[in-house]
Amino acid sequence: MIVRPSGPDTATLLAGTPLFGDVDRAALHRIAQLTDEVYITGGATLMNEGEPGECLYLVVSGRLQIFSASRGAPRVVGEIGQYETVGEMAMLTGSPRSATVRAVRDSYLIRFSRAAFDHLVTEHPRAMMHLARTLVVRFEAAVSTPVRGSAPATIAVAGAGSDAPVRRLAADLARALAAFGPTLHLTASVIDNLLGTPAANTPAEGAGNVRLAAWLSEQEQRHHVVVYEADLDATEWTRRCLRQADRAVFVGRAASDPVRLNEVEAGFWPSGVATKSALALVHEPSVGRPTGTDRWLEHRPVDSYHHLRGGAGPDVERLARHLLGRATSVVLSGGGARGFAHIGVLRALDEAGVSVDLVGGASQGAIIAALYALGHDHRSMLEVVRRDFVERGIQGLRDCTLPIVSLFNGRRAVQMVKTMFAETRIEDLWLSYFCVSSNLTRASCEVHRTGVLHQCLRASAGVPGFFPPFPFNGDLLVDGGVLNNLPVDVARELSAGPVIAVDVAAPDDLTTRVGGFDSMSGWRLLADRLNPFSSAPRLPNIAQILARAATLASIYHCESARRVADLYLQPPVERFGMLEWKALDDIAELGYRYAAEQIAGWPHGTRATAG
Repeated sequence: MIVRPSGPDTATLLAGTPLFGDVDRAALHRIAQLTDEVYITGGATLMNEGEPGECLYLVVSGRLQIFSASRGAPRVVGEIGQYETVGEMAMLTGSPRSATVRAVRDSYLIRFSRAAFDHLVTEHPRAMMHLARTLVVRFEAAVSTPVRGSAPATIAVAGAGSDAPVRRLAADLARALAAFGPTLHLTASVIDNLLGTPAANTPAEGAGNVRLAAWLSEQEQRHHVVVYEADLDATEWTRRCLRQADRAVFVGRAASDPVRLNEVEAGFWPSGVATKSALALVHEPSVGRPTGTDRWLEHRPVDSYHHLRGGAGPDVERLARHLLGRATSVVLSGGGARGFAHIGVLRALDEAGVSVDLVGGASQGAIIAALYALGHDHRSMLEVVRRDFVERGIQGLRDCTLPIVSLFNGRRAVQMVKTMFAETRIEDLWLSYFCVSSNLTRASCEVHRTGVLHQCLRASAGVPGFFPPFPFNGDLLVDGGVLNNLPVDVARELSAGPVIAVDVAAPDDLTTRVGGFDSMSGWRLLADRLNPFSSAPRLPNIAQILARAATLASIYHCESARRVADLYLQPPVERFGMLEWKALDDIAELGYRYAAEQIAGWPHGTRATAG
């Protein structure tokens, strides 16, 4: 950490911040004289929990994370970004520091001494009110919402494996990011040309570091995003790029050896830097489907992974949206045959030009989402579902077995899903994907982001009572709709962008005109159904009751998903039964017509409910 007295420009810098916007220039000069400039490298600790609080900091550029160990192991409780303050609680109360603060990346701060703080208290009450509001908002956010990273201002692009196309991706990514605001693409040669060689490779503790850090901070304030292109080798510039980044993207050629970490990667993963990271694998244009992604992820603990088809601009644009927290997610609910409406909804989204960046769901919605993530359009989805699900899969309901664990043994149903997806892994889907199942053992929702796809779908769509539970690491998994039939909350955790939720689970279902009864004979019901002249009211059969019961709890709680979604779609599919598989075309067409009408009136990115 480098500390030096504030210079003559500090007052001007303070005037542009929300904290000091109402303070006159003369007063700002007096305050600035009582402050210091602080440069701290990514991964370094700014303050420790329990130590005396003798100063507070204003972040000019960079990002800090707040850690608390009050409940055991240290956990992240907040992030501090540009023009936010940290350390004010201890200054106000006189108590020790309540948390540890570390730099996520190289950061430039203004440090206010006790004398500067006391001057603010007595002479500038408006500034103090701003500090008080900051504390209240931060406390409310910590209590009511999970910690979410703010939008990145800096993105580093570095190599993964050998022969990584770093230069190409950095340039393509910078162009894609420019659609969201002024974007600067920096390389070591650009820095040396502007500031003189060897400015880019100035060590973190070198004599020229303050000048370089100040210049980079100035560029970050002038631009919406700065893309730092790292060298292929582990140079000082490469290390600075990774320290300077809010997000680090490691790009690799999918065809190269995934096991061998290069020198840059070997230095990054054990460094302890809190920078979020992503893996971007570039595939040749001729590749039909990614393979072997799990081998890349085995050695690289990244937060996300993305597949880029060589020369395909839309894939880079999708990566840009993911990095900026603007990715659009589509979440599809379970609902048996009614889930065929999802095919029509996805068709409507495609025709409306809505770029889907993340797709997922539960039960039948998980299956349709997987087909879409695999690269199918609505026509090929209809063909696959008709062939493997309707014509062949319906035979799975004939695999009756002794009903000790389930009504059906599941053999044909499993074979159907295997035919649809072979041995494809979730990691090898072109589009980011997830599905959920319900963990019977732990009474919790299981989120599947990796693994063999047909196994995860077997768990997500395994209606309890119909099919046997799926064994998973010693636990038993059943249909995701049991606990979370519309997992909008999962999509929110995975992406900060808009979420479109499609709910095909009817809130009211299985009505009957039968009066009260103390007991019921199955033989009598069978006789009534076999008698074409019987006028006895019909009751739902056991399959319909089990299918409805499997999602009852999550349907009851789906109102929370409706509130969280940016666009909530509920196709009117109530007239179709959950087991009416042969109505595929009618259900898909209904979903398409309904969604096309609703999406036409939806300004992309705003919140709306279409019931």
